[in-house]
Amino acid sequence: MEHHITVSFGRDQAYLFELVDADTADMTWEQARHWIDEEYVNTGCEAARRVGTAALADKVVRIAMAYGAQAFAANTAWANKFVRCTGRAIGKIKITIDIANQVVGL
Repeated sequence: MEHHITVSFGRDQAYLFELVDADTADMTWEQARHWIDEEYVNTGCEAARRVGTAALADKVVRIAMAYGAQAFAANTAWANKFVRCTGRAIGKIKITIDIANQVVGL
């Protein structure tokens, strides 16, 4: 599945990543989700809502916030892994990660 993933830190800081099938073919949904879960813990993130567990969308937003715009602007290896895992785990063609509003749009 193709993915068009935008990570937005505000009006002038939006980064578009376009993935083709081959970009996510080497990982399962479980592997992608596991990577996101590990990054969530490694960055010291906490759930936005105090109900115990964090939803996948919340984790993705919090991880992107922790790494900041510079990781996406520089198109780092980490940023590419992040968008690959996000695309695979969420499984939608168009995904917008809006850091300013702390939401994931599909």
